[in-house]
Amino acid sequence: MRTKLTHLLLVLLSAGVLSSASIAAPGAHGPNGEHLDAPGGASASGLARLPDGSVNVPKQAQRRMSIRTLMAEEAEHPLTVELNGRVGIDPNAGGRVQAPFAGRIEPGPKGLPVAGQRVEKGQVLLHLRPTAGAIERGNQQAQLVEIQSSRRLAEQRVKRLESLEGTVPQKEIEAARAELASLTGRERAVSRSVAGNEAITSPASGIVATANVLNGQIVETRDVLFEIVDPNRMIVEAVTTDVSLAGRIMNASLAGSEGVELTYLGSARSLRDGALPVTFRANAKNVPLAVGQPVTVVAKLTDKVKGIALPAEAVVRNQNNESIVWIKSGSERFIAQPVEFKPLDAKTVVVVKGLSPENRVVVSGTALINQIR
Repeated sequence: MRTKLTHLLLVLLSAGVLSSASIAAPGAHGPNGEHLDAPGGASASGLARLPDGSVNVPKQAQRRMSIRTLMAEEAEHPLTVELNGRVGIDPNAGGRVQAPFAGRIEPGPKGLPVAGQRVEKGQVLLHLRPTAGAIERGNQQAQLVEIQSSRRLAEQRVKRLESLEGTVPQKEIEAARAELASLTGRERAVSRSVAGNEAITSPASGIVATANVLNGQIVETRDVLFEIVDPNRMIVEAVTTDVSLAGRIMNASLAGSEGVELTYLGSARSLRDGALPVTFRANAKNVPLAVGQPVTVVAKLTDKVKGIALPAEAVVRNQNNESIVWIKSGSERFIAQPVEFKPLDAKTVVVVKGLSPENRVVVSGTALINQIR
């Protein structure tokens, strides 16, 4: 009897040792060398959040969720800084149309342009007919009648002197002709101000960003009628309180906007509202940017920072609103690791704390893993 009990005890101990060996497997280590693959309780057969906070994701589910991992490697990367900016009109690729004088709006040969319509440089956008008060208009008409009368008299005098050419001095004929030309020009200018109109043309080729005109509308001098922009060439003006930052910028990009290339143009030498304006030229390729749109500029500096570069989508937030990445510690097990990071560019971040090299980090499908409960 004693022999049977001893044999059974040895069998149970052997089974316990084998099961422990099957559970413990080499996995990822934390930034301080701690073992992250401790047993997390009973294994789940499907998608599940285990009691220790890790997640079990079967192989088939990983393929459906397009989960991809990357071996973390530490290196030195250019330090970046985020600046608040706003999109504006490139002065070399756009323009603003203002009223040169007070007048009434009349459509051009192609009608009045609307916002979003494309126009070409030199295209007639509208005609502006001058407006004046009753007294001023009466004075202009009286002046026009007086000039017309003087012009007719000057024409008759020129004809009479030309018929007497050879008997009168040539200088008198030339003086009469000059007086007639002067009166003709004055008549043309005054008549245009009384009953004429002026064609307002486009200063650049592009898209009408704003249109503030209607047929028959009365505008005052310097009123903004149109703003024209080139959607592929815009200006981004960012601001910073660090005056020394301007001399350390290498290049920049827009956060969350792919296909926009920013070229650093320079920075102002005077503060505006306590901040230094920094200007970039945005070359947008099939990316819509609107004048006045607030944007976040990720400026890459000459300073270096040591860390692990990861795609921005690899970093998510947990229930405590902490920044975390998911580490693959087994074939079907993933562990959340809190990290500290800094933006590297519009699509990449650099983890400076919380992640050790040679960890296999999830870089695709991170948000789906983070939603498993």
